[in-house]
Formats: sequence, structure tokens, C-alpha cells
Amino acid sequence: MSVVEPRGGTHTVTNQPSPLEGYDLFEQDTVLREAVEREGGGWGLKGLSRLGETVGGEPLRWGTVADRNPPVLRTHDRFGKRIDEVEFHPAWTDLLRLGIRVEIPSLPWRDPAPGGHVVRAAAFMLLAQAEAGVMCPLSMTYASIPTIRQAPALSAEWEPRLLDPDPGRSALCGMAMTEKQGGSDVRANATRAEPAGDGAYALNQGARLGGGGVRAGPGLAGGRGGQGCGDDHRDGQPHPVGLRARVGGRDAAVRG
Repeated sequence: MSVVEPRGGTHTVTNQPSPLEGYDLFEQDTVLREAVEREGGGWGLKGLSRLGETVGGEPLRWGTVADRNPPVLRTHDRFGKRIDEVEFHPAWTDLLRLGIRVEIPSLPWRDPAPGGHVVRAAAFMLLAQAEAGVMCPLSMTYASIPTIRQAPALSAEWEPRLLDPDPGRSALCGMAMTEKQGGSDVRANATRAEPAGDGAYALNQGARLGGGGVRAGPGLAGGRGGQGCGDDHRDGQPHPVGLRARVGGRDAAVRG
């Protein structure tokens, strides 16, 4: 009887590139480097290089893992109590914490130096190459500051936390700008905010906005006539949460 010896492996593949990992995303991007320096962000080149090297390492793996493990909605605890808690994979949380530490939501507001918005935008582009899902709450927090400053009391309460680069203390701003019939066309929104006294506003009945940043504190909302930023939890009541299915950016939780 002949014996077939097991083969030790398959043939060697020579026409496939090695994994794209362990490299400096900023240093290899000549166009981005030149644009940052040209637009007044030269003072941030060293920090961006450190970030590019960081993102080109372990965060690239975090992005893949986070996208394979989307958030899970836990509507009730084991005793049947309504909790509406969203569980995120640690890889997603690690990416979010990295974005907060490198001041993607806060840099130009904390340090209004010339070119601050340019440096912040470059940092955004670098981290987004690992995974885009965390960029929504980071972007909305950054974008909320000019609006929230129109309400001094709200700004005094929330701005210190929104701009804190310590993930353990910081807060994020959510977004509610897309209705089910509107999609990306926010001009089709039917939502209206009516004054409710004491500086508060109430959304008109029947409005159902899809929101990003289910962990967030204040929220940026878009309706007919403009946009506003406010704290949507002041009534102290639970706000039921439902997660919307997405085609891309599956690691981000979107209320729907």
C-alpha cells in the first residue's frame, strides 16, 4: 500500500503585495504634508507625523475588528428593566479615545492659532484611514462649538467637556439631521423647533430624526430654517433607542 505524505503547504505566492501596515500614513502622503504647510499648519507637522505613525500601526487592525463587530442594542437588562444601552466593541472605543486624545474634536477651539483648523483636518484624514465610523461623533463635536456658543448657559455647561482631550472626562455631541424621507437632502426635513419657554425648544409632533452619537450629551439638530444645538435629556425621561442598519460604517451606532 502506498502512503501519501501530507504536503507542508501550498506554493509560494509572489505576485501579491504584503499587508499594508506598520507605516507612517503622514510621511508617505506628500500632497497632505505640503498642503498643511502651505495653509499655515507647519507648526503641527511633528504631531501629525507622530499620529501618522500611530495610526499606521495597531489602529489599522482596530478598524477592521470594529467594522466586523457592529454595536449591539440591549433594550432590557436581565430583570426586564428598560435600559436602551448600546454596547460597542473595545476596538471602536479605542479608536474614539485616540481621536479625542489627539484633539480632533477640539484643537482649533482650544488653541485658536493660525492653521489650527488645517492641522485638525489633517489629523481627521489620518485617523479616518483606520475606520470612518468614529469620525461622526468626533466631527459633530467639533462642528457644534460655533452653534453652542450662541447659547451662553449651554456653552458654559458643556463646552469645557466637549473640548477636554482626556477621554475619561470629555463629552461628545450627537447629531440628528436626517429624516426618513430626506436622506442626505436635509432641505426635505419637515422638523420644526418651536419655543417652549426658558430658552428651551420643542420639536414638532411626528418628527423622527435619525441621530448619530447615541452616547452623546448635547445634540446638533437640523430643521427648516437652520440648525441648533441643545441638551435633549433635560426632561429626565428615558429616550427609547433603535439602531438603524447601514451599508457602510457599520461600527457606528445610528438611531433610527
